[in-house]
Amino acid sequence: MTTQKPILSPAGIAIILLALFYATIVISGYDGNPALRGDCPYYYATALSLLRDGDIYLANQLTGQPEKHSNEVSLDRNGNLVPKHNIVLAIFSLPLIAFLGEEGAVAFNFFQILLCVHILYLWISSYCSPGVSLVSTLLIGTVSLLPHYVFNYSQDILATTLLLAAMVVLDLSSTRSDRLIIAGLLLGTACVARFPYLLFVPPLIILWPFARPRAWLCFVAGLAIPITLLLGYNSVLFGHPLVSSYDRIAVFQAGAWQIATQRSDFSTDFFFKGLVGQILDRDHGLFWTSPVTLPSFFGFVSLIRKRRRLGAYLAISFLLLYLFFSAYRYWDTSHYGNRFLFPVIVLSGLPLALLIESLKRWPQWLRRVDLAGT
Repeated sequence: MTTQKPILSPAGIAIILLALFYATIVISGYDGNPALRGDCPYYYATALSLLRDGDIYLANQLTGQPEKHSNEVSLDRNGNLVPKHNIVLAIFSLPLIAFLGEEGAVAFNFFQILLCVHILYLWISSYCSPGVSLVSTLLIGTVSLLPHYVFNYSQDILATTLLLAAMVVLDLSSTRSDRLIIAGLLLGTACVARFPYLLFVPPLIILWPFARPRAWLCFVAGLAIPITLLLGYNSVLFGHPLVSSYDRIAVFQAGAWQIATQRSDFSTDFFFKGLVGQILDRDHGLFWTSPVTLPSFFGFVSLIRKRRRLGAYLAISFLLLYLFFSAYRYWDTSHYGNRFLFPVIVLSGLPLALLIESLKRWPQWLRRVDLAGT
């Protein structure tokens, strides 16, 4: 007698449950404030400028007094107002914004967050049973910061999704040239979207130390494409490949635009506000705002036993990102939690799954999911 397979796979169950949960958040309007909050209006203004004017000069899109936009835009070398924030999100979301306007930005955010958790499930399921993968994905998708960024327009989610996709391709692929080029392209685009994600690049030598030179060459070629485009973008707008929009932030003072650099913002109390605050701060610390994240770290014991290099790579990358933002005085300016640590929050789904699997006491429904997924 053969067992009839269910209509939905565990991956399908995860996506449907999370889609319903996230749709409820979007329909309810989350906290009653606009979805385009914080930096979001400037990503949207960039998309509008690309669509309407075919450029990234923002003067036509910005309304109100100049001081309203102080610290939110940059000045190019000719004195034009241009995006301070990287334009990757605006480019990716152009089709939906062209069709739906602001609702298109929210719709894009909704779909990208679902894509993120789907890729996470696929990654986890290569190490764990379908039932465990389902539970871990649902926990990351609900008991973390993610639900608080569904009603939003977030480049942090986009960059994390690209980073996660690159990790999956690198971790699960062979040394096929086409896959390695794609992995490099994904990781490079993630780094262009969020510069600090470059911290995930050097530790790759731990994950992939003995690859053939041809394999490394293919990966670096993919990585170089978006990085080279960024350097060219900087050269054209700001006069030097290593001068970015964050080095020419426009500050309106004494009736005129002045230039400031974000480099000076890495000057906070490193220990109490940075190291301790990112964990224990009542409004933004991981302990309070993403309850699933810290317990998931116990799963690194199982991950290192199962895949020593991958466990070491993730642990070192997480630590580097955490230390980097411990020095950043504005790490706690998100509307909820610490969005700068999204890669830590999302990628910790794998050690979380291994932690769950190590408990080895399954309720009956979880056993059925495992059997259905095999």
